[in-house]
Amino acid sequence: MASPKGGVATGHIASAQAAVDILQAGGNAFDAAVAAMLASCVCEPVHVSLGGGGYMLAASPHILPMVYDFGTHTPKVKKSLDKAPLKEVVVDFGATTQSFHIGLGSVAVPGIIRGAFQIQQQLGRMPMKEVMHPAIQLSKTGVKVNAFHKALLEILKPILVDTAPSRAVYCDLNSSNERTGQYEMKKVGQHLHLEGLTSLLEYLAHEGNDREFYEGEPAQKLVSDCSYKNGQLRADDLRSYAVKVKTALVSSYRNRNIYTNPPPSSGGILIALSLALLESLEMSNKAYGSLAYAQAMSRSMSITQDIRAKWVNGQTHLPGLLENIMWETHDLAPQKNRLKNSLLGNTTHLSVMDAEGNAASLTHSAGSGSGYFIPGTGIMMNNMLGEEDLLPNGMGSWTADSRLPSMMSPTILFEKEHPVLCLGSSGSNRIRSAVLQVVTNVIDQGMSIEEAVQSARLHLEGNELNIESGFDRGELGSASWQNGEQLNFWDSRSMYYGGVNAVKRTANGFEGAGDDRRDGVFLLA
Repeated sequence: MASPKGGVATGHIASAQAAVDILQAGGNAFDAAVAAMLASCVCEPVHVSLGGGGYMLAASPHILPMVYDFGTHTPKVKKSLDKAPLKEVVVDFGATTQSFHIGLGSVAVPGIIRGAFQIQQQLGRMPMKEVMHPAIQLSKTGVKVNAFHKALLEILKPILVDTAPSRAVYCDLNSSNERTGQYEMKKVGQHLHLEGLTSLLEYLAHEGNDREFYEGEPAQKLVSDCSYKNGQLRADDLRSYAVKVKTALVSSYRNRNIYTNPPPSSGGILIALSLALLESLEMSNKAYGSLAYAQAMSRSMSITQDIRAKWVNGQTHLPGLLENIMWETHDLAPQKNRLKNSLLGNTTHLSVMDAEGNAASLTHSAGSGSGYFIPGTGIMMNNMLGEEDLLPNGMGSWTADSRLPSMMSPTILFEKEHPVLCLGSSGSNRIRSAVLQVVTNVIDQGMSIEEAVQSARLHLEGNELNIESGFDRGELGSASWQNGEQLNFWDSRSMYYGGVNAVKRTANGFEGAGDDRRDGVFLLA
């Protein structure tokens, strides 16, 4: 049997297969990552879209680890909320509800399409037309709703039924009543089809550049609607959007180098800080699932979120941020004003490693979606200017002409100067805790990557320690906790705890895991 060409872990079988097809056709990990990202915008349209943004951490034997930042960007000119209003919708999660803000006023400048082309031009080796082929084929057929996506459709229903173009994609119109406003979401087995997306993708593939999206008819329609229907974006915002290529943030943990996303992303900083704290707490001596394990993990999360409240929220663009954080790693007073927790986190992550030593860790998001579709494109735009997680000082508090902050944390673990583990997660505020626990499960607990990803997790939010089903409720519940944590035991596993998709290089090739909390999948190429 031939040696595998690589390993791929993504949030959907179709995006994983897209990456596998590219690797088998002779592409490298970066070709495959771009193919999977574009495909995910078709097969995971409840999570992500070409109207969002993201980050890719690239590692190679020939280059230092670099981050391609194609995150969403704020407009150069800022309108007040009364001139670009946001629409508040309330989403019911069962145990609680949460407000989201949508509409044209919530749309930031998207980066995914420009990011895809720049990554491909600088790191890939296949023609872009071939890399885009899997996404184009998926866009022609559409994808069937599975049980996981059906659950998301129901949760996000207030957003997805807000506009007629969105209803046309996500609703079962034969079972809905437009006159009364009673809508039924599509059922498992029915197709989701993004009308107009095929034509746009085929045109971009034929032209071999992104100019049409950022300056052509789609851009003109978006800008016109923003002008006449109270949005924020102008033509120059789209035309001038630039991908930023940055040196990755590097930290060490038990003699391994860990590379992740630098500022203005906050997730990478917080992961690096948590690992430093766990190393000082000698996590390697604490058995997984034990009270000592849970208390050490909670302690590191508590200190990290206190530092986040004091140094990170709204300050990720300031010089000296890392130095300030590292001075204050212990004994912080609790902060009263914590960032509000998003229960969902509409994000997806993909990891790709190839036999040549390349590794691509890529996370992207469109927020919860704005409800607005660019006419004729099948693209729902992001709502990043309305995401509470990104705006700790309230709606409209963003800074003009700047990258929006993010929790997205594509991560690569090195051993002896070689990338050996590629991972990241979806899950908004739980991204940092999910990545952190998988890393420590592998290094400290000696777990296989499958065990590390699927094992139960903890997440501290405020003073509430959320404990996924799998921990010993009796032992943890009867113990004394240093910070007086309020324990919230979950009866089942949940997508609340993120969705880590990871690939690990081994002596025999690759192993990996797709997080079954969010229907993840791992494939060998």
